[in-house]
Amino acid sequence: PSCKVDALMDDIASGDFGDDSVAVCAVSRQLIELLSEEMTKAKIPHGLITGAQDEDERQKAVDDFQSGKIKWVLFTAQAGGVGITLTAARRLVMLQRPWSLVDHKQAMDRVHRIGSEIHDSIVIMDYVTEGTIEERVIDVLDTKADNFEQIVRDKDQLLAMLKTEKAGS
Repeated sequence: PSCKVDALMDDIASGDFGDDSVAVCAVSRQLIELLSEEMTKAKIPHGLITGAQDEDERQKAVDDFQSGKIKWVLFTAQAGGVGITLTAARRLVMLQRPWSLVDHKQAMDRVHRIGSEIHDSIVIMDYVTEGTIEERVIDVLDTKADNFEQIVRDKDQLLAMLKTEKAGS
């Protein structure tokens, strides 16, 4: 059982997603498979992209989602984080965020790629279990992302940091 899967299924039943196409990401394959089982029981058509599938199965899920044949695609950050396009998604649900800033960005990039936007905006939703380490991880990742953005924006600061690092080695 998972409180996150239960919460997402409640939100689906309440109609919170409307007609939007939705990509759902988690680190854990077990969590994605649990959600898939619940969606199957509820007769909600969806695609699945995990490391347990072969390339053809994954590609069929991507193709069905991109063409609008299905409105839901579930993927693990590892299997779906690189090399696939899910730009049909109007929403990205992070059922479980990767702990790595790079992996998190890769997951978000699946639904939002420069030059291939079909939506004016993408809604990204995090399902977070209250009172867990997950809250702290998200805070740390957000701080790292902000720090990285500040460094990249300030080329002089970046060059100074690189010179200092080079001088120290």
